[in-house]
Amino acid sequence: MQLLQLALGDVEKHQYELTVEIFTEMGATWLAQGEHINASECFERARGIIHRLPRDVQLSMARVIAHTNRHRAEMYLAVEDPQRAMERVTEAIGILPAPEVTDYHEMVELQMLRSRCADALSLEEESTNAKMLVYAAAEFSKDAKLQDDVKQYLAPVMPEEV
Repeated sequence: MQLLQLALGDVEKHQYELTVEIFTEMGATWLAQGEHINASECFERARGIIHRLPRDVQLSMARVIAHTNRHRAEMYLAVEDPQRAMERVTEAIGILPAPEVTDYHEMVELQMLRSRCADALSLEEESTNAKMLVYAAAEFSKDAKLQDDVKQYLAPVMPEEV
């Protein structure tokens, strides 16, 4: 956390993407420590910066914004608000860049989170669709490690397909 705070001190005022990334990582660190209030404050700072930016700048930061929304969704799920978590996941998936530059690891993380949100909301079909997309993203990625990780995640649920 101290290194992130030091990095934040060195960021210039106009380096929006880096500032958002730092606040997102600070929030994720607080979340991992179970400090939901501090995590929420960091995510809100990141969100505030994002919403003040012009639309074209937001579009150029699509990956960073999707990553921020994923961590916000994880926080909402941790505080047992799966509906808001699902909204953030849906927003993150919608903003990911075009398929030719998609970050498959981020897509897998988002779809896994979408499945957890759907499970919490008792949306079985939504959960199943998310799990299929997890598998598809891993397969399209051509990343053997990601494919293995996904197979381990899906094995208890769909052993005949994995």
